[in-house]
Amino acid sequence: MGPEERANEHLARVEVLRQLAESCKLLPPPACDWEIVALFYMAVHKVGAYLALGPGGGTDVTTHTLRWRAIDAAPQLKKGNFRKHLRALQDLSEEVRYTPSFGADAGELELARDYFRTVGSMLDGKTQKRLNELKQGPGEKSKKKLKKKTKPK
Repeated sequence: MGPEERANEHLARVEVLRQLAESCKLLPPPACDWEIVALFYMAVHKVGAYLALGPGGGTDVTTHTLRWRAIDAAPQLKKGNFRKHLRALQDLSEEVRYTPSFGADAGELELARDYFRTVGSMLDGKTQKRLNELKQGPGEKSKKKLKKKTKPK
């Protein structure tokens, strides 16, 4: 399976999890906490799609540890609050999953949504750009650059 197919599998999973997150909003507390878990795994799959499209055929990570290593090795993901917000979203998700007494309040739910928006906004454009480049084929990108350089002024 090539990078484009792997990325698209991750993006399809994001859509399934988005529907789950929307459904969780309709549940009463504490079940609505699981929206946070869905948001975290949506972010995980957005990262997976981005990494799958990386140089040399991309990276296919299968554990959180390997994912963090790949994130730390990607210079584009060191900008802004990406790592900090993804880590905070993971921490909240773990609270929901592993702390029986945890109950997210409205503020924590909104914070998790904000973390997800930050992560998504840093990945979506980059992922889509790379998917478009793969669809164009290897020669199209260099042709466009050549046209830009040779345009008369």
